Amino acid sequence: MAPVSSKMLASADEHNSRNPSVTVSLCYSASCQALVISVSGELDTGSAPGLLEFAKSAIPEAKECGGLVVDLKGVNYISSMGAGTLTVLLAETHRMALPFSLSRVPPCVASVLGVLGFMDFFSIADLPEADR
Repeated sequence: MAPVSSKMLASADEHNSRNPSVTVSLCYSASCQALVISVSGELDTGSAPGLLEFAKSAIPEAKECGGLVVDLKGVNYISSMGAGTLTVLLAETHRMALPFSLSRVPPCVASVLGVLGFMDFFSIADLPEADR
């Protein structure tokens, strides 16, 4: 996947300067008709607010692309704050009638979302091979 723009990627770095343990990148996936935000590292109290701010700023572009996907493949830890951030994004996109999905949810994330009872709320998208 190619970055949407270097400006957006720079924004991701700026939002995460508070917590270098999470990396966020923004890409457009033509094959799945969505804007994909890839997250890696620890999604916790220190990094979740930056992800939320960044994702909310990407919603206008996601509308143009037809949806928003959060790719969690690189996440190795998620706290309840990180899980809450994903539910806030779900509510925000639902309010705007924007399709929202999670993708490549690792077992450590799925177990936390499951314990909190959140897994049933999320749509899980398969990213095509070309977007992996």
